Amino acid sequence: MTCEILTPNYGSEKTVEYVYDDIRVIKYAEPTRATRFLQMGLTLPKGINAFRDHLINSKPNCVHFHGLYGSVGITVEHINIAKSLGIATLYTMHLAGNVCITNTLFYKQKQLCDGIIRPRRCSACLLVHLNKREWLAEFFASVSSLLYQSGIDTAHLNNPLGTGFSLANRIGDMRKNLDKIAQYCDKVVVPAKWFREVLIANGFPQGKIEYVQQALPLFKNRPLELQPLKFNQRRSVKLVFAGRISSFKGLDILLEALGSFPPEKVELSIFGQHDGDEYYQKCLNLSKDKPNIHWRGVLPHEEVLGAFRQHDALCLPSTFSEMAPLVIQEAFAAGIPVIASEVYGNLEMITPEENGLLFSFRSVEDLRSKLARIIDNTFLLSSMKNRVKRPIPFEKLGQDYVELYQKISAGMAKLNFNNISG
Repeated sequence: MTCEILTPNYGSEKTVEYVYDDIRVIKYAEPTRATRFLQMGLTLPKGINAFRDHLINSKPNCVHFHGLYGSVGITVEHINIAKSLGIATLYTMHLAGNVCITNTLFYKQKQLCDGIIRPRRCSACLLVHLNKREWLAEFFASVSSLLYQSGIDTAHLNNPLGTGFSLANRIGDMRKNLDKIAQYCDKVVVPAKWFREVLIANGFPQGKIEYVQQALPLFKNRPLELQPLKFNQRRSVKLVFAGRISSFKGLDILLEALGSFPPEKVELSIFGQHDGDEYYQKCLNLSKDKPNIHWRGVLPHEEVLGAFRQHDALCLPSTFSEMAPLVIQEAFAAGIPVIASEVYGNLEMITPEENGLLFSFRSVEDLRSKLARIIDNTFLLSSMKNRVKRPIPFEKLGQDYVELYQKISAGMAKLNFNNISG
């Protein structure tokens, strides 16, 4: 089996090719510039014709989509084109964006959402997510919903009011696109069982959903160990945070929770990129004059396990629902438990007091209490370390996908043969 990567060449009228890791990569011409209508899904990117031409010329057995982002060139209609050409189609949903316009699955940033698409409710949630006052969000959501039910779409009014009053229509488009995905795809892959249930709750056909467990590449041919990291106390509990320094990752919650502990009892390593923005400055201020907080910069992928192994636990205070966080698997591969917030991806991967602990969403107090447990109870920490199970090998994930490709390609070939015979 051979494969190639096909991706839009954003902002260019040229198609370019190169080879990466012995895999052919084709960046097809996609001259479209991001516009308001494109971002709202009201027009198709120009490069869709180049996409179609490549499929006609290359004649693949299967096309595997990994993201539908109309603003940068890949839409549901691209799946439709592949399907109409008699090609098996597969789509892996890596994020919750196919059912949640904020990609967080947190209703008004207060509580876990069931993920069911509801135009009015989702519109209000989006506006709160965009820092609009709740009364204003409810007003726009109500008007937008009434317009939507009346068949009126104000998106073509090129102003903020036109955009705001068309939100329910955009949520309705999300619902329609989910139905089209079900129609055009032979299989939709989810890397988390919880998201399978969300899709089913939205009426997605169960027979088209395939759960494929995530795996972790372990860089067998590269060094896994780092030089020993410097800590202040040999016997302190050593925590690690790894991820982008953004409000979605909740580092400020962790820093606030740590503030009440004696610095000789616990130390924190922070690995991650930042934009030097207001949130980063907030986190710097929270860690100011704290000798037990160590900012260690960006951690290369091949050095993750070596760094994690020098710590006792990973802290993941996420403020949104990731599908199946890779960083949790990296912690498990390093043999350390995870203390994480109660969001969907974390809830599925962590069994309390077995391979980690869970704390209430955005609760500094509850996180503080969980940290106190592992700081005061070294037996609990060592017990959880002993129960951590390593993730499945990357080769297993590859084999699962190969079998799935073969299965749906064979089914498509049989269907095409029957159509011809008929």
